Amino acid sequence: MHCLNLSAAKAITIPQLRHAQEVIRDTVSCFRSSAKRSNLLTSCIEQCDDTRVSKSYLTKMCTTRFIERHTSVVCFRSLLRFVMESLSLMASWQSSDASKTANTLINSISRSETVIGLVVLEHICSILLPTTRLLQTSGLDLVEAKSGVDGMLEALDSLRESEQFSKIFDEAIAVAVMLEITLDKPRTASRSVYRAAASATLPTQSLTQSGPDVSDPVEHYYRINVFFPAFDEIRQDIRLRFSQKQQQAVYLSRAVPAFMQFDDAVGDWTKLEKAISVYRDSFSDHAVVPKAEYELWRRKWHHQSAACRPRTALAALDQCGIYPNFSTILQLLATLPVTTAEAECLFFEMERTLTAIRATMEERRLEDLLLLQVHRQETPTIEAVIDRFAAVSARRLKFVL
Repeated sequence: MHCLNLSAAKAITIPQLRHAQEVIRDTVSCFRSSAKRSNLLTSCIEQCDDTRVSKSYLTKMCTTRFIERHTSVVCFRSLLRFVMESLSLMASWQSSDASKTANTLINSISRSETVIGLVVLEHICSILLPTTRLLQTSGLDLVEAKSGVDGMLEALDSLRESEQFSKIFDEAIAVAVMLEITLDKPRTASRSVYRAAASATLPTQSLTQSGPDVSDPVEHYYRINVFFPAFDEIRQDIRLRFSQKQQQAVYLSRAVPAFMQFDDAVGDWTKLEKAISVYRDSFSDHAVVPKAEYELWRRKWHHQSAACRPRTALAALDQCGIYPNFSTILQLLATLPVTTAEAECLFFEMERTLTAIRATMEERRLEDLLLLQVHRQETPTIEAVIDRFAAVSARRLKFVL
């Protein structure tokens, strides 16, 4: 999870995206700092009476919780027209501080670089958000996590194409029409070949090639200077962080029947053998025994339909009672930590439980309270506690009815 968060942070190395993110943060801070401003935004949303709008407030852009950062960008994009309407009303207030802040935010949002950066950032966050939510679930399997990351990379690769940016640019044009502005590119040197000023003028060969229409110099400029660098930075950083060392541990997923390559047994075993060599100390048998168990395990599931094959390590673990080495492999696969979500939840509960009033409690009582906070589904009902209390010894009051 931490690796994905660091990779997502690479997007803000692009100046346009960083500026768009700062505008979102300042706008959210402006509305959340005052109840009057927050009520103004809520009233604008309610007056519209649009059933497609599910949010009535802006989500704070947290610096550490990336799932809230992605949600904040998507929420800001969906409420942009209500935000601009609220800022226009706020600009007419008698308070000089409020009117000055509103005019500053209106000018910042109305810039072409902000509009392009906002739309591109929304598409990036919409791809990263499902995987971010997946990696923050407790008890996550390594196979499921790797499958989510691979699907995210495929989506980023497909969105990186020039044809996809034409659709994104059309969305930016729609936003510019709503803001009553015209998208333009900044002034650049005509002969500059550096990245920040690339595509100052359209190359002549691009106009004669078949493919997407790049006759618009504004679209061509933002495609080269914003869209391509942002997606390349994220894709390269994700592939770098999920490197060969992590890939060897993921090769343990070859023991799960749903991910076995039945048409290439040799290559499948070679990848699984690399993962077994990393955890060689966990196996007591010679290397020949796991290979023989692999052949038996593969034959067992070869003629089964894809729907009947287990897709997780825990589901496959219930089916390999007579294969001790494969049972060890699946146990390793099921217990390898994918994220720190469960540990973070425990520390969060500790901050809520160990307050200043409870500073003198004993360690045993603190552990009991933390267990009650974490495992709420296992907490007995009030009736069960009363029955247990009444059954311990004789009472003057009749607790059990």
